[in-house]
Amino acid sequence: MRHRASARRAAHRLAALVLNPIATGVVWVLTVYVVVARRPVVSPDDAVLGKSAAEVANRVAVHYAGEIARIGVVLAALALAFGVLLGLVASALIALRAVIRGTRLRLTGPRAAADALGLVVTVHVACVAWWMATCPQIYSPTFWQRGGALATVQRFVTDRAHPGGVVVLSIAVLVVWLFGAPWRWPTRAMTLAAGVARRWRVLAVATALGATIALLASPPRLLRAASARSSRPNIVVLASDGLRADRLGPRVTPRLDALASRGTRFERAYASLPRTLPSWLTLLTGQYPHHHGVRSDFVRWEHVSRPFDALPRRLASDGYATAVVSDYAGDIFGRIDVGFDVKHIPPSGFVTMIRQAAVQHALPVIPVLQSRLGRRLLPDVGGMMNASDPEMVADDAIRVMRSMEDRPFFLVVFFSTTHFPYASPYPDYARFVDPAYDGAYRYEKTLGLGSASDASPEDARQTRALYDGAAYATDRAAGRVLDAIGNDGLSDRTIVVVTSDHGENLYENDHGQGHGDHLFGDEGTHVPLVVYDPRASAPHVETAVVQTVDLTPTVCDLAGVAPPAAMDGRSLAAGVRGAPLASLPAYAETELWLLDDQRALRNLRVPTPGVLDLLEVDAEHGQQIVTKAAAEPLTLLARHRMVRDDRWKLVYAPTTEGVRYELFDTRSDPEERADVSQRVPAETARLQDLLWPWMLGDPGVRRVGDYVVPLGFELETLLPHGAR
Repeated sequence: MRHRASARRAAHRLAALVLNPIATGVVWVLTVYVVVARRPVVSPDDAVLGKSAAEVANRVAVHYAGEIARIGVVLAALALAFGVLLGLVASALIALRAVIRGTRLRLTGPRAAADALGLVVTVHVACVAWWMATCPQIYSPTFWQRGGALATVQRFVTDRAHPGGVVVLSIAVLVVWLFGAPWRWPTRAMTLAAGVARRWRVLAVATALGATIALLASPPRLLRAASARSSRPNIVVLASDGLRADRLGPRVTPRLDALASRGTRFERAYASLPRTLPSWLTLLTGQYPHHHGVRSDFVRWEHVSRPFDALPRRLASDGYATAVVSDYAGDIFGRIDVGFDVKHIPPSGFVTMIRQAAVQHALPVIPVLQSRLGRRLLPDVGGMMNASDPEMVADDAIRVMRSMEDRPFFLVVFFSTTHFPYASPYPDYARFVDPAYDGAYRYEKTLGLGSASDASPEDARQTRALYDGAAYATDRAAGRVLDAIGNDGLSDRTIVVVTSDHGENLYENDHGQGHGDHLFGDEGTHVPLVVYDPRASAPHVETAVVQTVDLTPTVCDLAGVAPPAAMDGRSLAAGVRGAPLASLPAYAETELWLLDDQRALRNLRVPTPGVLDLLEVDAEHGQQIVTKAAAEPLTLLARHRMVRDDRWKLVYAPTTEGVRYELFDTRSDPEERADVSQRVPAETARLQDLLWPWMLGDPGVRRVGDYVVPLGFELETLLPHGAR
């Protein structure tokens, strides 16, 4: 008898250990995680920067097996923690049902395990569905792009139910489970009320404790006097990656447009290299890329390893607090030292990309990772292109700004949502799209799908609609930063700048999609530039041609701070104060070609290897992806350059058959469809005389015939005999 009793007790203990809500939650989430993580997210046929996804995956699996194993362990641990959380929720719901129905509480045993499994699955599915409806781009590779039943599920959840519908449906299911059939609800509601009445003291103490914790976590803001009494202005730069100048208007960016109507709108501002890292360094140093030395997003360590004489450093040395806040495109600020005191940015490097790819396989734990807590536990999630949320950037920017208000501050807020894949959360991803569109770009536009030239007219319209939704979401978030400036009493002493690092090609006029591959058309280089200075004269529009290289000298002038010692730009402060400005020529160059089939290039290029063959991982300096040293001269030789003035634009395009010059009359041909270089040779020659001194201002090149050739590069090895 004793042995039997001992066996029964052991069986009960085992059942309590295994057949309970927490264990059920852990087993469920880990099982789903393992099943989903083993499935590929993309088809092996998908192209990724010139290579198949399978080829890229094989390379990574061989060289980074240890890192893949580590991130797998981290995600499995998060899955376990999420399972525990779901189990606790299930336990609370089971306890609540026992109170409602006046029954005995049982949290162990087969019946309790069955109830717990149903609850765990229901709550988990509701969480995933809510995030799918809120951020559909994260789930698109696994659901929409696979087609069939999975695509139908995402279409229903995302485009029919929406987040609100998911919440309503989930609550309805739980209410039925808790209260049973509707005719029993009144009786069970009374039972619940009686139970609450019996426990009112406990509930009151819990409520007071929760309120105290909330107050301690977010104490009320006290008025800060130091910044308010400072004679020097605060400076806030609101920038959005790839925001085109023609999107600054009431339809897509109403808040920023309203700010522009109160400040100085520079209608014709141009970026000098339409890629993020070199363009930002130009914005913050006042130098062209061939002078500050950073000419690629894939820049080598030797070009970025020095502290730059830049605007944040100058302001910091004059007593300003300085900070930059961004999401995924802002990882570039971790690679350059321009003097920011605070950097609230995601990590960068190839290992980060591996972790992000692993997260894309870990859909069951996305509800944890997308939260603020999840992003703190795994910061790499904040750098995912399809997980962009401008509202989170605004939250962080406001918090950082308020931490600096005890002295004058310089704050850069850099939003990434307008960068491809143009992945804005609900409801903005669908704000401008055609609901009938059923193509691959339903929720996002990625480089790994298709190419620059094979998009159908429907795909092109969808891409532009996604972009506009991303701009709208960014505008609303930027408006919250502007509201915080006003609410904190800083509006009359804060200069606000609105700009971008570059524009974006969105399939207009056969110019393809993306930025930095070519200089044809205005879309990739024309950027918004607004300066609102509350001390300036009446608001106005400035039509002179200006450049992003002018930002640093302008801000230094307005703030009364000594500018960097060597600058190529000019101060636009006189224009901000209402004085007329003269147009000066604007210059630009391209970077690596990310896509091989841009129609806009029209064979006007020097062939280069595919992107993955040009790049390598710098294992000694943060696992950054950089251009191979041996490939740098060829990529510099192959670049297009341009110069433009008020009317004319000249593009320099080297090819293996010789250099081509194309001239466009942007006044009569704003879409830049017709090369008129032969019809107006005098203008062609005039702009060549402007362009060549600028190109030869690069200390690392020489002129060989009509080519700009890097020092040490043998042009004859590339070109057919006699081509010059």
